[in-house]
Amino acid sequence: MTSTTPSRENFADITATAYVQQFVDDHRVMNQMVITWNGEEFLKGSSLSVTDGEVVVLELEDGIFGSEGLDTAEVAHESIYGYLTDEGNNGSDDLWRDVLNIIAHCDFDE
Repeated sequence: MTSTTPSRENFADITATAYVQQFVDDHRVMNQMVITWNGEEFLKGSSLSVTDGEVVVLELEDGIFGSEGLDTAEVAHESIYGYLTDEGNNGSDDLWRDVLNIIAHCDFDE
């Protein structure tokens, strides 16, 4: 399998959805909610369900995106998505760079 180019917008959407599911809607997964990359797309799920063809790019923790203004699922998703796609924001740019570095060091062709 040849790795495709990761999309920051896709990462932001999957991450925001996972965070809302885990910490706002309280539909928690067993163990820890993680964001993975499988060479084609970002996925969300339990750290217990990560397969050999996936790499964990982010472990979600309660409060990682703050708690202010995250009262409803819709507002939380919008806020997190906006933060993660805000180019020029040092925090989100650093996080995206870290995600890309993790992906760059994986060989999905094995």
